[in-house]
Amino acid sequence: DTAAFRPGRLVGKGNPAAVTGAWTGQDEPAFEVVTSPVRSAPHALRIARVDTLRRMLLLRDPPLPAKHNFTVSFWCHADAAGCMALFLYPDKAARAKPAAGVSLSSQCRLRVYNPSLPGVNKWVFTGQRAPRSAWFRCQLRFDVVQKLYWLALTKADGTTTESEPFPFLNAAPIQ
Repeated sequence: DTAAFRPGRLVGKGNPAAVTGAWTGQDEPAFEVVTSPVRSAPHALRIARVDTLRRMLLLRDPPLPAKHNFTVSFWCHADAAGCMALFLYPDKAARAKPAAGVSLSSQCRLRVYNPSLPGVNKWVFTGQRAPRSAWFRCQLRFDVVQKLYWLALTKADGTTTESEPFPFLNAAPIQ
């Protein structure tokens, strides 16, 4: 959608009060839609390294079907050290506890969010490391019957590794 995904910084766009299923809440200069480098044309989201927490909500409306297995997939190119996390929420405004998530640490360690852990830090290292300065694909694969998900990491040479499975919150559909 060229109207919703025009190249440029994501400042002053989106209206969280009128969520439409595209980008929302992206009044954020650290995010930019670009045409290069791009793994799957025509656009990519560049996230600039900043000192503080930055947040963007991406919404799927309608939510993912509650009784079907599904995969959330994205390509990434980590050309600088830094941290990034992707959370999946059961509500439009991301006010509920995250259902699942994946993060990339400054050491290129991939972690998944385990909501069943006690305490505040619910991130678990998967044993996988992302390559720096190269494209890689992350796939969060969800089994709704088993209530488990795992991370599949595919590197540029086509090799894929999978993490062990982790529980996710699935009381409500993921949006």
